[in-house]
Amino acid sequence: MEIGGGKPNWREKATTTSRFMRAYQEQGDITARDQLIEMYLPLVETFAHRYERSEDYDYLFQAGSIGLINAIDRFDLGRGGELTAFAVPNIVGEIKRHLRDRTDSVRLPRPLQELRAQVVRCAGRAQQQPRECHPR
Repeated sequence: MEIGGGKPNWREKATTTSRFMRAYQEQGDITARDQLIEMYLPLVETFAHRYERSEDYDYLFQAGSIGLINAIDRFDLGRGGELTAFAVPNIVGEIKRHLRDRTDSVRLPRPLQELRAQVVRCAGRAQQQPRECHPR
């Protein structure tokens, strides 16, 4: 039964998730795995937007999707619990790992960041307008 807006309610999603998960784990049904990934991509979008201020959204979405796929592959129906509860730490962990690997280790103070940006701009201008060097 659907609630307004055409979205399935949580019970429908839970039964659909377990049905697809069972088909994937017991019969190796790749289309069921693809359906699970598509069902839970909005969860990845949420976390990618949450961390978007520090990195490009597309990269974060890609990293979160890898976390989702890993969660689906490693989820154990026999232990019980919900896929969402298992997937969230995997998605967030993969996004944070991406940010850790792609960003600077040491956070520079703002005045140094601004100075660095000025140096890069000036270096670009200097390359566009080369001057002759006269050694003394």
